[in-house]
Amino acid sequence: MFIQPWDASLDDAEWQTWIADGHDFSILGVNGLPGHAPTVVPTHFTVDGTALLVHLARPNPVWKAIETDPNVTFTVTGDYAFIPGPWRAKPDVPATDGVPTSYYAAVQFTCQATIVDEPEAKAELLRRQMARFQPDGDHAPIDPDQPPYGRMLPGIRGLRLDVTEVRAKFKYDDHKIVEQRTDTARRLTERTHRRPAASPPRPRRYLEVLTPPLLARPLGTEPHTMTTFRISPTVAEAFPDTPIAVVTATGLNGHEPWPHTTTALEDLEQDLADGTWAPADESDPRIEAWHTAYRSFGTNPRRIRPSVDALGRRMAKKGNLPRINPAVDSYNTVSVRHGLPAGAFDLDHVTGDVEIRYAEGTETFTPLGEPDTIENPKPGEIIYTDTTDVLTRHWNHRDAHRTRVTEDSTHVAFVLETLNATRDGHLLEAAAEELHGLLVPHAEATTVHYLTPKQPQATT
Repeated sequence: MFIQPWDASLDDAEWQTWIADGHDFSILGVNGLPGHAPTVVPTHFTVDGTALLVHLARPNPVWKAIETDPNVTFTVTGDYAFIPGPWRAKPDVPATDGVPTSYYAAVQFTCQATIVDEPEAKAELLRRQMARFQPDGDHAPIDPDQPPYGRMLPGIRGLRLDVTEVRAKFKYDDHKIVEQRTDTARRLTERTHRRPAASPPRPRRYLEVLTPPLLARPLGTEPHTMTTFRISPTVAEAFPDTPIAVVTATGLNGHEPWPHTTTALEDLEQDLADGTWAPADESDPRIEAWHTAYRSFGTNPRRIRPSVDALGRRMAKKGNLPRINPAVDSYNTVSVRHGLPAGAFDLDHVTGDVEIRYAEGTETFTPLGEPDTIENPKPGEIIYTDTTDVLTRHWNHRDAHRTRVTEDSTHVAFVLETLNATRDGHLLEAAAEELHGLLVPHAEATTVHYLTPKQPQATT
């Protein structure tokens, strides 16, 4: 079962709760005998500690296959809903261009099967199953020596499946922006009301779309201050085809391992070593566009390079990317892979709102890694700024020390940029979704917003 990072179970408790909530019918998959296709059997099951209990009729053809190879899979699916393409279309594209998908939950167990044939052991297995499915006890005693079960036990065989691996998937567009997921939830509710037999998906993380953020927080946590990102009218006018993705993460944990980021980073370096991929350079239209933009506000891009240009040149020369911390490594990897500038701000150290505007020249800037240095941007230079001072100089050349992202940062905004939505808008969306997917397993909540000259403001 293929699982995108953003679809993965948040933890063991998520899939365990889902299974316990009445999801107890599954598909048993068994390797086929030589020359035969695999055997699959739909069946109820009961959880017994770290094992699953099943019983099947003795004539079932599955038994010979299990005796030959006891390694089996056991897959539980549920909460299915088809999502039409128009529901998923971006606001700036025709509804018919939306791509349909399916929402669902799935838990796949890999197990070692043991056949249960001893009469008392089979009776005990049935007792455990009946305790689950008929907890009121309204059935005859299950005893090998008493009717009716005593005479029926020879006709079945029990199966104990000792779980060796669990893979869980909750596919509900977690990588999409909150507004889109909220709209999908509304449409699902309306569709369910029109067709009472249909049920919308009910997993916890999907319902969070419908839950006000303050109610979704664990008790005892304080809400973060909301931050508005804004493109100034003059910058929007000068660069009318510029979209910016703002990916925010709350409750970020930078101290635990981020295996998906590690894999993405190492895969990129291996692709470079194999010659199957190379960073975008000055001849690439994406980098060339940024050089042109830099010159337009008086910056020499050969001396002061856009971040993605500098990072790509370093990687091409050294063969690898620097390891800073998981969050920074994530956006660096995504930035270089897609040829788009990226940066990040620790929102707990941002004051007020963030604006992308032309500098007046009186603002102050303390470069990353140089806490005792104070600079002034040139008048007319494009900067990111909050109400205190400059957060980024030369649009995306270098970030400030005050709002740097460290392992201790828990509330972070990541930005990804392009100057040509017509040509590279799909790259920006793919990059934002990839970054979002790397963040989801390590954050309590994540969102994706897009700024454009027509929609120049978003609140995170």
